[in-house]
Amino acid sequence: MQRIIVENFGPIKNAEIDITNIVVLIGEQASGKSTLAKLVYFFMAIKNEIFEMDEIIHSHRFEESPYSPGGIRKKIQKTYYSFFGKDANPLSKIEFILNTNNSIIFEKDKLIDTKFLIEVIESASNEFFKTYNIITKGISFKGYFNLKIHLDELLNCYQKPLYVPASRNVTVSYGNLFGQALYGSLSQHIMMNDERGDFVNLILLQKFMNHCESLKDLFKDGSFLKMIDKEESNYGYLEKINTLSLNILHGKYVNNNNNEFINISDSVSISLDKCSTGQQESIRIIQDLFFWVHKDEPCFRVIEEPEAHLFPTAQKHLMEIVSLFINHTITKDEAHQNQVIITTHSPYVLAAFNNLLYAGQKAVKNDKISELLWLKKENVTVYKLHGGYATSIMDEELGLIKNEEIDEASRIINKEFDFIDNL
Repeated sequence: MQRIIVENFGPIKNAEIDITNIVVLIGEQASGKSTLAKLVYFFMAIKNEIFEMDEIIHSHRFEESPYSPGGIRKKIQKTYYSFFGKDANPLSKIEFILNTNNSIIFEKDKLIDTKFLIEVIESASNEFFKTYNIITKGISFKGYFNLKIHLDELLNCYQKPLYVPASRNVTVSYGNLFGQALYGSLSQHIMMNDERGDFVNLILLQKFMNHCESLKDLFKDGSFLKMIDKEESNYGYLEKINTLSLNILHGKYVNNNNNEFINISDSVSISLDKCSTGQQESIRIIQDLFFWVHKDEPCFRVIEEPEAHLFPTAQKHLMEIVSLFINHTITKDEAHQNQVIITTHSPYVLAAFNNLLYAGQKAVKNDKISELLWLKKENVTVYKLHGGYATSIMDEELGLIKNEEIDEASRIINKEFDFIDNL
């Protein structure tokens, strides 16, 4: 099992997080939820950040040997600085444990040369230069994909990473020209300030916007249903996601040559950029999870505040889609299973997962909660962040989230109501 240990980093004094299939981080604002999520994302995405396809295939700057062992090490350090700043956490220590024997460590914001890291870097560099063309100063597409496979095997980590930010409605609520201008502005700011660490949110937003353009292209010929083949093995999961999407969106998503709509009825259709913020916030999550269940390839996702602008029942349905996304790979070996980290303020997110955990324990087939949704306790971890520390709020004996933690705010408010009532 993967694990991250964080000391004295930003608002976090000490946190040890087991990275299971579903990790939920709940806590007040500025408690460190997003900080932890971004750290895990950084380590899960590091191979993608270092070996950018366009740079490797098209760049003409290899005289500097950025893919020598020393060059790769510098790229890892520089990527860390671009995410978190240079010398911003002088007392910090972060250890990302891939398995029992192997980990990647940053101490005082500096990459530590462990035996495992040195072996990975040297092996990756050797693999790169096997296909490096000294004339074109790049490698072929085939060489690039062989390198990615080699890195996946070295790290035993095959998931494709994506950070889904809270501001995801930006991908639908603005016109194409504005979106292109925003994307260009983000790129310029990031290039000019690549070691300040002030632009991590912009970096992640830029990557997400780019991913969403690809998603729109994938759906441009119709709807969710048009992508479903009844003969494919994941049909049950896809059909269930489609049904839940109708409940969340209160209509059917339709893409007509990249013009997106929600069909409220047979006669009423609303352009997606004029739909509610809740519909705009949720559609990209639904599309992404649906597509990767359809493609049947392992993914790692961080989803910030999936509950944003959604009614509680819609939050419940969205967490059920997350459970389908997880369960469709759960029988594969651990390195090829889907993983998701959720940062949230919502008790309804916790309650939805708790019901699915309980349904998994009871394991009684019924018409209300499909067995495709059932969760197992070993696949779910939930942490509360408070005062710089992360504490598990799972009841290990019951295998459920502790009831008293699910809606602490309501308990406090009800207690205050009782106080007023007794005045």
